Amino acid sequence: MKDKLKKMLTTNMALKIISLFLAFLLWLVVSNTQNAVQTKSVKVDIQYINEEALRNAGYVVISRQSSIVITVEVRKNDYYKVTADNFIATADLSKHMGEDLSSQLVKVQVEPRGEAENVIKNWDYPKDGPWINVRMDELQSKEMNIDLVQTGALNNSYILNKDGLTVEPQTAIVSGPKSEFGSLTAVKAQIDLSQLSPEKGQIVLPIKLYDANNNVIDSQNLVVEPTEVVVNAGVTQLKEVGILFEGVTGEPKEGYKYSEITCDTKTVALSGLKAALANVTNITIPKTVLDISQVAQTVQKQVDITPYLPEGVEVYNNNMITVEIIIEKLEIKTYDIPESQINWTGKSDQYLYELNDGVVSVQLRAFQEDLDGLDIGQIRLNTDVSGLSVGTHDAVFSVEIGTGFEVVEQPKAQLQITKKSSSSNASDNTTSSEKEELSSSGVSSSGIEESSTANTSTNSSESLPQQSNSENKPSSKK
Repeated sequence: MKDKLKKMLTTNMALKIISLFLAFLLWLVVSNTQNAVQTKSVKVDIQYINEEALRNAGYVVISRQSSIVITVEVRKNDYYKVTADNFIATADLSKHMGEDLSSQLVKVQVEPRGEAENVIKNWDYPKDGPWINVRMDELQSKEMNIDLVQTGALNNSYILNKDGLTVEPQTAIVSGPKSEFGSLTAVKAQIDLSQLSPEKGQIVLPIKLYDANNNVIDSQNLVVEPTEVVVNAGVTQLKEVGILFEGVTGEPKEGYKYSEITCDTKTVALSGLKAALANVTNITIPKTVLDISQVAQTVQKQVDITPYLPEGVEVYNNNMITVEIIIEKLEIKTYDIPESQINWTGKSDQYLYELNDGVVSVQLRAFQEDLDGLDIGQIRLNTDVSGLSVGTHDAVFSVEIGTGFEVVEQPKAQLQITKKSSSSNASDNTTSSEKEELSSSGVSSSGIEESSTANTSTNSSESLPQQSNSENKPSSKK
């Protein structure tokens, strides 16, 4: 078996070598046919370097070529391996700052990297690179205020505190080509107030450039620094409460009296945390603040309500209120009080009590309006006549009257006391009983008096003849 195999390998050696060579050639032909060289275009972005150096020299690029196209030859099997990442294209701007800024030739340096050098058969881009046109302009910088544009509205229960909205920073630096500054008019940041709350009081907003028509300038050449602003919004809860006054302290000048307190502000808006405002229903101004000692006219006072606010609560609007204290002059008026409105304390049934003038004059001091509206029936007098006997007396009266009235001087009057006669007492008793009976039956008191008088006179006339007859009887006997 070994001899057979050996003979097979060594027989016709030349023919076998030729066959092997032909097979190799055939493989090369087939390989070149299946993995042929192909052409591929690769778009490579240009990296501009040392642009800061250009800006430091007072120039800025306003127009540039963004990319170049490289044509490469590569085997079919390696076609997918070649991409833009296999090349780096750089343009050094610091080396090309000529006098003609409208168009500058800048050299682009192209280099392969990665596997590209091994698989690329050929490429049509020289390593020294082409020259491309770059437009430049003078660099201009300008510091501008950042305007905060407000849109939307806060929730009805929220309000901005006194600090309102604060922007940090308040200015920005805009730099770019001199030729593009003509359209720039404003730097703005826009905030939507409806997004604010006490829990969300800080927002970061982008800065945008605007032209005269309030349109956003979309330019890559104009650069703003910083690109964002921080807006701090002091948002607090809002609550409206009333203002109360305890009153006044001190007494005005004699003859004058405090009437009322008026205020130009009925309610005040308070801001603060929800918990701090929960129990606040009104603001009370103590009476010690409103001193009217020896005042003889209406006065106005400016009152700061801040000291009377609970901790953690602030006045949203004006903390000063104008308080007017009405002081009016008191007038004096005299009233004649009839006997029917007098209470006789200690009165005796044995005496008759009559005022010499029939009335008691009472002087009251009060506001003119109250004096004019007073019903005389509201005035009651009291006097103590216990222990007084028959004769003329100076009676002193105390006055019962509602609040708001002052008795100028305790009233006095001459009182005449007389002793009732027995017939008067009987007549009085009869009259009283008849009055009660007739009153219940609807007869007037005047009718009672007339009847009583008539009965009295009749009885008197009847008794006289009887008395005369009785006196004459003994005489006849004699």
